Amino acid sequence: MAFNHIRISSVFTIMSTKVGLWLVTFYLIICSTKAQNITHEGEVWGGYISSIGITDKWSIWNDFHYVTNTFFVSRHGLTYYPTSKIDITAGYAYVITNTEFSDQLIRPENRLWGQAVARFPLSSRLRLQVRYRHDYRARKQIINDQVIDSRINYHRSRIMSALRYNIKTYSNGNQWHIDVMDEFLYDIGTKVNNGVDQNRLYLLNGITGNNYTFLAGYHLRAIPTGPGQLTFRHGLTVWFIHYIDFKRKIKTDQMAQYF
Repeated sequence: MAFNHIRISSVFTIMSTKVGLWLVTFYLIICSTKAQNITHEGEVWGGYISSIGITDKWSIWNDFHYVTNTFFVSRHGLTYYPTSKIDITAGYAYVITNTEFSDQLIRPENRLWGQAVARFPLSSRLRLQVRYRHDYRARKQIINDQVIDSRINYHRSRIMSALRYNIKTYSNGNQWHIDVMDEFLYDIGTKVNNGVDQNRLYLLNGITGNNYTFLAGYHLRAIPTGPGQLTFRHGLTVWFIHYIDFKRKIKTDQMAQYF
């Protein structure tokens, strides 16, 4: 029975990995095939994410991201843990982005957001995390290459799958791991062209300690920028994830939620 359980788990792990990689490859191939004009742009993505534990069931979420010449996000929320492998977060974010006519961050946005995260241990070394996030975006409009005071409101659905493979656990408990993540973002609203916003793929090397995770590696964002146009923005990713525990003890298997 134990042998069969291990074998089934291994088969499921291999299938999950292959399906994820094939979906990403298929999406990129489709994008490249339809796009008549493809451009490549480099960027650097830096991020700080924190969770402040306040009780056994609640924590405060804060994260800040800056992508060169693209966007800055200051996002905050409250997280509830119904179980050790599921969490739900909702909150507010202030965002400022570039525009089609300028690389400067000049287009502000107010964003209400919520997410649900589920984690699945696939083996002693491999974990799968699935996250659904929903954004309600209130962005300043652009008319004649100018940002004006009136706003455009619409929704964006986001689904992320993440695989973490633990390469080594050290004597002090620190873990060295590789993370592969893919996030698909889709716009919804009467005032926008309903469709793919972008797809984000990450390949990161990481270290997780007692109260932190450090991730560094490569990301690729595939962004449809117009009919027959596709932009690949890619480069270095550096994220620091910090777990601050006042009253709540964050368990190791819950750390993956902060990807």
